[in-house]
Amino acid sequence: MIDSTAVEIATAVGAGEVSPVHVAEAALARIEAGAAVNAFCVVRRHEVRAEAVALTRQGSSFGNRVG
Repeated sequence: MIDSTAVEIATAVGAGEVSPVHVAEAALARIEAGAAVNAFCVVRRHEVRAEAVALTRQGSSFGNRVG
């Protein structure tokens, strides 16, 4: 998932192949794995997860906005 482009991710989410929550968790895990690099000053994990849940409830129509 992390190696996919934004368009590929949006297409997969729009098709119901993955959920926004799955995408968010994969991104957060990747950030955490590279924590020693300190590439991010602030990671708003709670906000990211809440937004992903809201998008999941919204349905796949938002996936059509990308690409």
